[in-house]
Amino acid sequence: FFSDLQQQLNMPNLIVSCEFNPPVIIIMGSTLQEETIKKLDDRLHDSTTTATSAKKEYEKFELRRDRGPEHWYSRLDGQFCDQFGRSTLFMTIIECLENEGWKLKASNSITIEETMTDKNLLFFVRGREAS
Repeated sequence: FFSDLQQQLNMPNLIVSCEFNPPVIIIMGSTLQEETIKKLDDRLHDSTTTATSAKKEYEKFELRRDRGPEHWYSRLDGQFCDQFGRSTLFMTIIECLENEGWKLKASNSITIEETMTDKNLLFFVRGREAS
């Protein structure tokens, strides 16, 4: 019993929080490979509804250690996601994380009434729990 419990406690988990609009993405939990963060940086801006073909320099994910646990943060200023754009953004996130061995386990969506902001949470696992 205790060995199973210990394995579950050591099981790596990842939570991706997405708020709209503009899109704000926060990734917290287990560490990610630098290559995965770079893929997300390269692909997320092209996943929004207002993505343009002109290549311009966008802000990259930054590792933050302020306010709570360490997390990756990206705000896609000047971008907008309608429902189709949100689906495209989610698929991009899922594909990038699956390349590192993460599997989507669950998701949740709420509307924050005070700000009328939509917030989506994607829960990922790796290892035995992924099956």
